[in-house]
Amino acid sequence: MKKIIVIAITAIVSLAIGVFIGAKMMTHRLDNDADKHVVRHASRSDKTVVKNINQTQSNDNWNVTLDRVKTEKVKRSAHDRDMFDVSSEIKSLLPEKFYKTTVEATLENKTDQDIRGSQLNGKYTFIDGNGNARSAAGETLDSYTNVRPAAIELFPAKSKTKVKFVVLSDKNDFKSDGIKIALPDVAKDGSQNESYTGGTFYFNK
Repeated sequence: MKKIIVIAITAIVSLAIGVFIGAKMMTHRLDNDADKHVVRHASRSDKTVVKNINQTQSNDNWNVTLDRVKTEKVKRSAHDRDMFDVSSEIKSLLPEKFYKTTVEATLENKTDQDIRGSQLNGKYTFIDGNGNARSAAGETLDSYTNVRPAAIELFPAKSKTKVKFVVLSDKNDFKSDGIKIALPDVAKDGSQNESYTGGTFYFNK
């Protein structure tokens, strides 16, 4: 009878130990999985993303090509040339680390005449995929873009000019689908009433 009791007690103790060890192993595995998930998520957020688009839209005077969109997480730096002429008001809205999206485009003057950038009847406007209209005069992160070069003096006849629209944000939520680039009209030399027509150029990818 004593042997039976001893065997029963031993079995119960062994079962309890097995259950305890199994529970600990399961908890450890779940913790590791959770840690891995967090690390992967964080690395995705910090990863530089480049989207090549190479899509062109045209009117009578311009071919506008959306070349590519690059989003990266950056840290404040006095050596970043894209931040050199950003206003202090915009800089004050950014944390120590933030997201910089660079939209690269090519403006091609299709005409056989030079177009003077100093005779713009408006400003360059960039509209992101979320519908935010952005210009160099914007005073919020949702309305501002740093246009580079800041001033284009001349678009020579039958020439191409590279431009960048730099978007700064405290969130990694830039949408590149449905980007629009709006060019102002440009007055023709020696004319008070005639101009080279600009327009809004829509890119659907």
